[in-house]
Amino acid sequence: MNDTILFISIYLALVFITTFSLEKSRRKGIRFFFLCLLLTPIAGIIKKVKINIKPRGVHTVVRYRCTRCGYQYTEYQKYCGICEAEGHRIELKKQVMKVI
Repeated sequence: MNDTILFISIYLALVFITTFSLEKSRRKGIRFFFLCLLLTPIAGIIKKVKINIKPRGVHTVVRYRCTRCGYQYTEYQKYCGICEAEGHRIELKKQVMKVI
């Protein structure tokens, strides 16, 4: 019986600590309080972590860069137009960048 009371006391303490930490992060604490109370405090912590993680989109950007003058083109060209006007035929190097 003492073990049961100790377990319930620790469980409720974890529920209140989890709810208090959620209220600090400006979430509606009452919903998470009941979530923690009915499921477990660990489920509430996982829910908090899931909410705070914002999905980020990763985009791929392709540029074609001249190794002589450093000019970058957004569309494919075999040679640099600027260097070609000056009499040099420089092939463009493809650069692939990931942007968040």
